[in-house]
Amino acid sequence: MKEYTKKEASLLQEKQVANLVNGQVQVASGGLSHNGGDVLTDNWFFECKTVTTPKDSYSVKKSIINKMKEQ
Repeated sequence: MKEYTKKEASLLQEKQVANLVNGQVQVASGGLSHNGGDVLTDNWFFECKTVTTPKDSYSVKKSIINKMKEQ
């Protein structure tokens, strides 16, 4: 099995999510102040959080909640 860098894994995850929801990957999503989200559809945006090691949980940060409110 191929080992991916975090960047490679993140791009792969975003492409897979976009495919699953018939959305589009947002170019430079982490570096832009508009159009929040990593994957966009007509009605939704998705924040893809990539981990390269197994985790038991994930915390939703306040900044993500605020980004959702802005949209």
